[in-house]
Amino acid sequence: RLGFKTCPSCKFNLRKAKSPPPLLPHLLAPGLFRHRPAGQPPPPGTRIEYTARKRLGTTSPSREHPALQSVDADSPPSTGNGEELQVVVIEDDLSGGLEMFPVRCVVDLIAGASPPPQNLRPDPFIYITTSQPAPELNLANRALETQLGCSCVNGCGNADRRQVGETQSEMCEHIQLFDEDHPGVLAKDGAPMCGRLPYNALGQLLVRPTQGGFIYECNNSCKCPPECGNRVLQRGMRAEVEVFKTWGSGWGVRTRGGLPEGAFVAEYLGEIIDNEEATRRGEEYDDQCCSYLYNLDAHLSDSDVTESEHEKLYVLDAAKMGNVSRFINHSCNPNLAAYSVLIDSMDANLARIGLYSTRPIASGEELSYNYNYKLLQDKQMPCHCGATNCRKRLY
Repeated sequence: RLGFKTCPSCKFNLRKAKSPPPLLPHLLAPGLFRHRPAGQPPPPGTRIEYTARKRLGTTSPSREHPALQSVDADSPPSTGNGEELQVVVIEDDLSGGLEMFPVRCVVDLIAGASPPPQNLRPDPFIYITTSQPAPELNLANRALETQLGCSCVNGCGNADRRQVGETQSEMCEHIQLFDEDHPGVLAKDGAPMCGRLPYNALGQLLVRPTQGGFIYECNNSCKCPPECGNRVLQRGMRAEVEVFKTWGSGWGVRTRGGLPEGAFVAEYLGEIIDNEEATRRGEEYDDQCCSYLYNLDAHLSDSDVTESEHEKLYVLDAAKMGNVSRFINHSCNPNLAAYSVLIDSMDANLARIGLYSTRPIASGEELSYNYNYKLLQDKQMPCHCGATNCRKRLY
């Protein structure tokens, strides 16, 4: 059964269908990790283990499978919260050691239930930690041409530096850019964002998700040290998460530890392709009822992107290569929000997509963000997020 999210009329914001063909991990090359069919020998160390856990009160019964027999059921499992479950680890680390913490792939079973079939696995893909541009796009040189560094030799700081007598001209260039984009904007704590970095001293994002625009991080052209507080997304994923089998939505992602509000969770990664290729692939994916395409300016307003940038749109495709973010589902009441982060380039079309927590997230809670599909008149797709404010349709 396919738990797909797709929208034929909005190809560049389309996401995923998560069917479970058989696969086992195989190391491909440094920085890449490929999953291959189960008929081929697995590498040493592949195992299945059982660990006990409790169903969390924060997790809806309609979003997890307490028993394997319910994986393909037309109705959610009937067991209540608090029931003891066994977590079957069907893959120790989808990332192949590329992430700070292993990304387990698991299925929840009622204690004593039969083990899952060997072919219950996510669809094959290459695990990456940076998006891979199509060679013909020649994006490396283009990024360097538009990169902007700061001159903060001693670090950019994490507070309003004007309070210690610093003038506008002496402030971090990335703070000035943000102030120009967001005049008069307030941070999540209610204080003005003017003169402040987007992150606090703990690396938590201060910018509210409804404000749009860009987050400017420091980069290789900056004079600030590597430990600068304005380098968060570029350091990679620090959250401990796992991929698990959901009801009605294929595979999903949940936490293995609590997260504070504003925490960076993951970057949406994939192959970077141009508009023309995305249109071609989108038509192919529509026929298959599955897509992982993501428009790089999907979360920006028209005022954030120039006309010339709209004409040279780039799209991320995580169908063949990506990271754990390709498994994160939609919710009408999400706990994550997507932000456009400029690091390697000031070009809007080369922005990186960061997913940050919008509230404190409990350990074991499923991660989600709003796909923001427009409702269509001629086509409909039901929404299975289970939120109390669910609009019942993806589009």
